[in-house]
Amino acid sequence: MLYRETLPPDCPPPGAQGIMDTTVRYRLLETTTPSQEDFDSYVKQKGSANRQISRTPCEQNGVSLFTSLESASKLMMSFFNKNRRWQAIGEVTLPAGAGKLNPVDPNEHQTWWPSQAFDPVGNTTVLP
Repeated sequence: MLYRETLPPDCPPPGAQGIMDTTVRYRLLETTTPSQEDFDSYVKQKGSANRQISRTPCEQNGVSLFTSLESASKLMMSFFNKNRRWQAIGEVTLPAGAGKLNPVDPNEHQTWWPSQAFDPVGNTTVLP
């Protein structure tokens, strides 16, 4: 599978699973109109991985998604959004072949490595 961004070796990790059936996830967006930049990895946004972050370099080359609207809303209302970086929540419909997902963590967070052929903007609805 070709991915949207160049990934480090052994990325996605062996535990990541390909998306086999249509599924819905939630993404925090920096504007109320989704853009390609809303789906850039931390590494693409910042230029390199950050060793101080608890996520691995591979995870930093992925995109953060949430399995529930509630978990995305909690982060949007938290201290981590005190500067209002995120302005909206997008509901992202991921069809089969849209990439690979890490297993869900206790915060209902998943790292997603989008396939090159998938258009995230065209598959995102901004929620009120």
